[in-house]
Amino acid sequence: MVKPPSLRIGSKDKKSKAEQPDDDSGKRSRGDTRQNLLDAAMEVMAEDQSGLAGLSLRSVAKRAGVSPTAFYRHFPDMEELGLAMLDDIGQMLRRMLREVRKVGDPKQMVGGSMLTFFSFVEENRAKFVVLGRERVGGSPRMRAAIRNQMNFFSNELASDIQLMGIFPEMSHNDHLRLANLIINLAVGAVPDILDLPKQADGEHELRITMEKQALFILLGAVNWNTQEAAKDDKNRKRRK
Repeated sequence: MVKPPSLRIGSKDKKSKAEQPDDDSGKRSRGDTRQNLLDAAMEVMAEDQSGLAGLSLRSVAKRAGVSPTAFYRHFPDMEELGLAMLDDIGQMLRRMLREVRKVGDPKQMVGGSMLTFFSFVEENRAKFVVLGRERVGGSPRMRAAIRNQMNFFSNELASDIQLMGIFPEMSHNDHLRLANLIINLAVGAVPDILDLPKQADGEHELRITMEKQALFILLGAVNWNTQEAAKDDKNRKRRK
């Protein structure tokens, strides 16, 4: 399986000739400034090990080479910058995983998805370190946004598995529960991926372990009986 091309989220987007300068220097377009601010925030947080709450607007603006006024043209505050960063990461990763899941074969889908996910986390280490901190100790709004992103991943995965017809008797809600298990498996492995040194021998072993764990979940789902589970749910509600 060939490793995907660079998956790094950065400021290499093409410049639009129609974009106007965002500060007095005339060196940056509006689109460039937004991405420069996101990149600068990541650099500052990676250096001082701080989260969004400890981030200084002035330090980010200075690192991006713009004035504080230019910052407010793109983001009303630091929290909005963090939400934008999360949205960028989520959209890109979901788009790549959707392409991988088009293969139709469950085993290939799991293997390709894990390879893509590993490569994406490794290429964007600093961003995932920050998001890991925010998921636990961030603001309520940021934590909720991270949960929403995980729900987006689960919903898309559930829909794709359902379209594959692997579990024809399974309800949509149970497909969603199944997808949640796989997404939680992937998210739970992020700290282990980040702890691996670059080009580490353990990377392949960890990825294969995750692939097998995901396949175990799918194999277990083969024996899942939606009707029996629904009866159990009703009985539990009655006992309450």
